[in-house]
Amino acid sequence: MNRNRAVIFFVILLTASFSLSLWAGDDAAKTEMKKMEPFLGKWKTISVYPGKNLSIPGDLEYRWILGKNYMMIEFVGQHPEREYWEAYAMIKYDTAKKKYVSFDFFDANDPYLSYGYWLSKETIRFEAEDKSWGIDYTLKKGKTGVTVYQENWRTKN
Repeated sequence: MNRNRAVIFFVILLTASFSLSLWAGDDAAKTEMKKMEPFLGKWKTISVYPGKNLSIPGDLEYRWILGKNYMMIEFVGQHPEREYWEAYAMIKYDTAKKKYVSFDFFDANDPYLSYGYWLSKETIRFEAEDKSWGIDYTLKKGKTGVTVYQENWRTKN
């Protein structure tokens, strides 16, 4: 094999292996995102504010977007310190980091970034990189089916 053919063969081999690794990464991401499927749907929520003796109702929806590559979470409800509360999250699985990444929108500022991992088969935790805040999403089975519990937490003020 002459040098030019060897170079062309090497480039083809390199391109093929890179393409296969992308497909494998895509399959791994789809497998991980499929684990989020039980959260899909519309849910009624109750936000509990410790120390304020408040329980405030809201609506929560989980849905696929962008070809099931992202799960979008939309929360609409009330807040003890403002009239209306709206929050969004867009979650994907990052195969390079081997964890979920969530882009969290709580206001008109740039999104916050949080990273997710499973605490158990029923609970996935998303937390800020500095672990100052997070959200636990838990699936609980009851007599009427599955319910989603969302618990927001903060370690710093």
